[in-house]
Amino acid sequence: MHIVHLTLHQVVSTGSEEADAHTVHDALWAHAQSRHGLEHVRARAGPHGIDLVLFLRAGSPSEAAAHACELLGFATRSKIFSRYVIPLLGR
Repeated sequence: MHIVHLTLHQVVSTGSEEADAHTVHDALWAHAQSRHGLEHVRARAGPHGIDLVLFLRAGSPSEAAAHACELLGFATRSKIFSRYVIPLLGR
């Protein structure tokens, strides 16, 4: 199990960041496929956006980052992600 930490930075403040965190959480689960190895998601409103912690089944940290990148790519189809900038993950 590997953990990937990242923060989705706000583009536009909605005033309901905690609600956005729940929506991001749900969007990640809705787009997750077995190949992503997603075991658990923690999404919380933070001072600069949404703090995410992804727990992923992967053979290495770089493989976990690759799984996270692919999953986030799929999840950005959800409208909620238009309010946030997704950081690049090192591989």
